[in-house]
Order: sequence, then structure tokens, then C-alpha cells
Amino acid sequence: MLQFHSGDTTELVPPVLLESGKYTQIRLVIESATIRFDSDLPEAPPTPVEIPSEHLKTDKNFIVEVDQSAADIVIDFDLSRSLVVTYDGSGTPSYKLKPVLHIVYASEAATISGEIDNDSFEDELNARVTVFVSNPESPGVYEEYTKVEVPKSDTEDPTPFSIFWLVPNKVLDPSPHYYKVEIYVDADGTLDYSEENIDLEEGEDYPLGPIPQP
Repeated sequence: MLQFHSGDTTELVPPVLLESGKYTQIRLVIESATIRFDSDLPEAPPTPVEIPSEHLKTDKNFIVEVDQSAADIVIDFDLSRSLVVTYDGSGTPSYKLKPVLHIVYASEAATISGEIDNDSFEDELNARVTVFVSNPESPGVYEEYTKVEVPKSDTEDPTPFSIFWLVPNKVLDPSPHYYKVEIYVDADGTLDYSEENIDLEEGEDYPLGPIPQP
């Protein structure tokens, strides 16, 4: 799955004809999962990832109106929030899969993009970009939506980045929702950039301001 990032996708379900009408739920069934680390030797077996049940069924409410046209849907499997890591008494980690899915029509998906001055990066550390979404029932309260790590570019200055497949504000339920972005570039714990009340339109590529801000 890690092959599909930065806006890349793969066909999960081949084109299929459905009867006209309203469909209200998508179910993803996962039978097994493993993880391989960059530090693993080629002959080393992959690390198992625990599935909470024999066949993990993840239901997601998503209304699809099927008529005579095609419905192209993207399921964004958010790995930044889907792996739960625990440690035993000896400090050995184990991994459990708890899927977090974002589903959106491909034609409606929005993007947040920005650029980070290469001089802002500290040593070999990646910049940490977190996207939050507001809680409409608690004004001013945001909940984590997704996050990405941005490595310093070897070929471009400033380093570009994008967060893809975001659900437009008006599509989120219940509305209204707004997005917020926080960016940490170095390790001193100082928030280098923050922007909130971002209202994403269908298909929009929303540009962030200079990072870090002067």
C-alpha cells in the first residue's frame, strides 16, 4: 500500500455495472496484513500486523447515486492513523490494524499544497504536516484528520508538498467543517506554521502561505 501515495492510486474494484438507485455504504474486507521496514534484510520475513478479527470488515457510510454515468470513487486508506503500535515488557513492538478511511468522489477531491524553504530543515529531520478538521458541535475545536512527513528535497528549493484526496467542506457530514494545518519543521517544538478556517471547494488545490512564516 505504501506504493500508493502523493496522489497515486490503484484500481481496487474493477469497473462494475450497478442497478440505478442510491447506495449508502462501502465495506472493505481485510484478511491479512504485514509490514516491511527499510532496515529489514531482503531475506527477512515481513512483520505481522494483527487483524482484530478473522476478517476485518470496515463499513463506511457514503451515499452514491447511480444513474447512467460513471461514479469514480477514491478510498484513501490513511496509514498515518491506521496502525496502532504497542510494546511488551522488553520493549518489543507489535502492530495492530485499525483502519481509518476517507472516501470521496475523484472529481470532488480537494488538495492542500505548500512549499518549505530548504534552509528551514534541521539536519536530516523531516517536516511534520498535520491536517485537522473542525468539530461543528464545538466551535474552535479541531480533531486530527491526517498527517504526512515531508523530507527535504534534493532537487527543488523550496521543497513542495501536497496532501491529496481531501473531502470538500460542504460534503463532510454534518456541515459546516473547516480544515486547519500545523507544520513543524525542526525539532525544537516550535510551531512553524499554522492556518485554520480553511474552506475547501470541490476540486480545489488550496495554497498555503510561506513556510515558515517570516
